[in-house]
Amino acid sequence: DSTASNDTKKLEKIVELFEGAIEGNPSKEYELGTAYESGQLKDISKNQERAVAWYLKAAEHGCVESQYKLGVFNIQGLCGLDGDYEQAFHWFQKAADQNHTDAQYNLGSLYEYGTGVEKDRREAQSWYQKAANNGHKGALRALQNL
Repeated sequence: DSTASNDTKKLEKIVELFEGAIEGNPSKEYELGTAYESGQLKDISKNQERAVAWYLKAAEHGCVESQYKLGVFNIQGLCGLDGDYEQAFHWFQKAADQNHTDAQYNLGSLYEYGTGVEKDRREAQSWYQKAANNGHKGALRALQNL
């Protein structure tokens, strides 16, 4: 029966995610966070607190996508996080240091406007330039307007 086979595969995927995440595998922690954020994996209900908890674990283990996501969540007040710009800065910095283009752009913006960090035009220019060098079109516009 193909339905039973599909259910077995989905269950195996969930077990694999949990095993990897519990072992501290950052990509599995990130995937599990995504599963909880979206609720798209059968038998894993949408749960923002659990999503953030797994993203935090992955971010602390160096997962650049989790670091970036936590920055976005903090800026936008998503997934139960309350618009903490200093935390957003912290996570964007971690991701930007790993060459994450959008994080570099966002750092430039935080420095330009003094959001979550002291306003610093030179730092803004430096981060915008890094993002632009990595192909971020918004960073090119930001540099022109700085």
